[in-house]
Amino acid sequence: MSDSDSKPNAILTSKQRKLLVGDEELTSDQARAIKNRIRKRVATAVGDFVILFRYLEHAEIEKIFETEMEARASSGDTEEVAREVANTPSAKIQLPQMLAFLAWANDLDDAQVFPNEGADQPALHDFSMMAEIGLEEYFAKRKGMLADVTVSIELENLRPVEDLESDDASEISTKDINRMFATEWESPAMDEDDLEAAKEARRQYVRDKLDDAGGDDT
Repeated sequence: MSDSDSKPNAILTSKQRKLLVGDEELTSDQARAIKNRIRKRVATAVGDFVILFRYLEHAEIEKIFETEMEARASSGDTEEVAREVANTPSAKIQLPQMLAFLAWANDLDDAQVFPNEGADQPALHDFSMMAEIGLEEYFAKRKGMLADVTVSIELENLRPVEDLESDDASEISTKDINRMFATEWESPAMDEDDLEAAKEARRQYVRDKLDDAGGDDT
């Protein structure tokens, strides 16, 4: 059973997931019809987040975003948990990809990214403004405080992903490895040993997070 089959229908149905990840071969008319339904479902889901934010109880939010890491960090078997968490992202761990999607949705005109402009990034202008408005609503609704929020996003060490292809695997940072696995990107320059070393670095990244979670009593 594929990952697309094992997940329940949510924003996407199993069939829609299969189409997007390339596991389903359909005619052009079938694909067009499914993508039309995807657009409608996503647009409706965005509206549902307004309802969730305003009316879902705090306890239910905690249950949704409690990670395997947090739920099982006290089990003592950190190696097994690290392996499972590394291969099975939870809702909380997938939030960065959700933010990436929102950044993309707010940059539909594909504005340029300028390595030397610091916070003045045309590609991030609308996303930053959206974040400011959203945070102001969060503080008002959930914290009972009014605030003028300013979001400033600075880009550092900006370079094309393809540049990693020429790097030795041992020189790639854990943070870059984490990004690579999050985006399902693997450097074609990596041989099997290099790839396994990268995966081990990914597992170590999760172990470190487990240690942090286990040591937090709050």
